Amino acid sequence: SDGSVTLDEMPAAAVEAVVTFLYEGTITLEDHSSVPPLLEAAAFLQAPTLQRCLVGVLIAHLVPPSCVAAWQIGTLHSETTLLAAVASVAERDALAILHSEAYAALPSAAQSEFLSFLKPHLTQRIVLKNLPTRAEGLAKRQRTVSGDREALVRDLFAGLGEFELRVQGRTATVSY
Repeated sequence: SDGSVTLDEMPAAAVEAVVTFLYEGTITLEDHSSVPPLLEAAAFLQAPTLQRCLVGVLIAHLVPPSCVAAWQIGTLHSETTLLAAVASVAERDALAILHSEAYAALPSAAQSEFLSFLKPHLTQRIVLKNLPTRAEGLAKRQRTVSGDREALVRDLFAGLGEFELRVQGRTATVSY
């Protein structure tokens, strides 16, 4: 037709930045939140050096709330280094990841898949202290009104498969 190519669902700024990198060898990041679309464009345009650099940026800024997005990107692009970094953060702070809004926003099937990914990297026992406050936070993030703390905790860890939940006072212990 007119010699143009349309790249649906890929931001023009990301494609432009990747093409600039390919020709000039430099790229400017406004902040680390611009990395996912750049990584998508770099993968599409087959720029492995840029992909490695962008994965490095994601890893350098990886904190529990960003682990879900990093896992999604790592899974989509088979970025084993990024997935290993997510697992490392999970070993240190799994509860912060599981209490993040990003995790709560995942559909239940994706939550189960994420938990299956995390399971080998978690300790065999997770203790939730101050259960009433945590249950209220979970109910808000999962947009439920249930006051059943035990049910909320069971829902949170359902992706682990079989596990034992013990509730004593204000503390819940999940063993698997």
